[in-house]
Amino acid sequence: MSSLAHKFKGSGFDTPEEKREYKEPDKRLQEAFERWLNHKQDIRNKAQLYDVANKYLEGIEATIEDAHALLLKYQDHSIAGLRTHFDSPSIKDAGFFASAIYNKQPEKRIVFDIDLSLWDLGYCLEQGKTLIALRNTGQGLGRGARGTIINYGDTKWEAGSGSEGLCVSYGSSQGEFGRHCYGVSVNMSERYALQMIPGTAGYLLDFAKTEKDTDWGELAENALRYEDPKSPYQDIKPFEIRNFTIEHMLTHKEKKIPELWEYLMRLKQTLEQGRDPKKAFEMVDSFGPEPAKTIKATIDDIFKRHGYEI
Repeated sequence: MSSLAHKFKGSGFDTPEEKREYKEPDKRLQEAFERWLNHKQDIRNKAQLYDVANKYLEGIEATIEDAHALLLKYQDHSIAGLRTHFDSPSIKDAGFFASAIYNKQPEKRIVFDIDLSLWDLGYCLEQGKTLIALRNTGQGLGRGARGTIINYGDTKWEAGSGSEGLCVSYGSSQGEFGRHCYGVSVNMSERYALQMIPGTAGYLLDFAKTEKDTDWGELAENALRYEDPKSPYQDIKPFEIRNFTIEHMLTHKEKKIPELWEYLMRLKQTLEQGRDPKKAFEMVDSFGPEPAKTIKATIDDIFKRHGYEI
């Protein structure tokens, strides 16, 4: 079996191996996955899908490479329509199963390079782990993750939803990016203008320069947006409290926080290094063991020093 899937060695960042050969997935792992596929037809709860996957994986030593080989073997089961994926043996929900394997392994660096639309890949990714999605994925990438999610492909709705970690998108993402996040979700992509909605205790940072409209009337409370001086949005009215674009910190005296602007520009410069996937792990490591907490704490401290309640 051959594919474009690969993983990097834990000791460093090596060049991806294109079209590497995979061994047939372990029979016990296949049997566990098939039992999970059949069981999941009776499940409607995302957390339960993940918990049941862990149950079927008990006593099985599966590697990240095994997880990707398994997905490739069963990829033809992904043909079921979106409205029937719960009621059929479709692998659209197999992101939960793969995530259970990710979290059982000591491997900290995970690269997903399969063009397969799986829902909730990286679900509840453990703190200290980093998942890089190089190709297209489905809805809910990194949902509930405490680790770091880096997207370079085309992901669907609710990427980074409910996450406590750092979620960065250099690729494209559809609406509700970072919904209800508790960590830090960052858009670096100019390919799509993202709709960021209310309901987050973390920070949503948009460093993209785009001419496409976004529904900023639905902006999350803690959203900060970079504005290029030539941006068509530079005359937009300021939002209340922290509902304002980064540009407003320069143009409105009551919003002017030079210290925050300087930090965000340093942050943007660091994140720009991650546009090259080969430098992504190095970029993440530069923030220390808990990137989201480091970034969030720095922004919180700046706001506090300027009289804002956090």
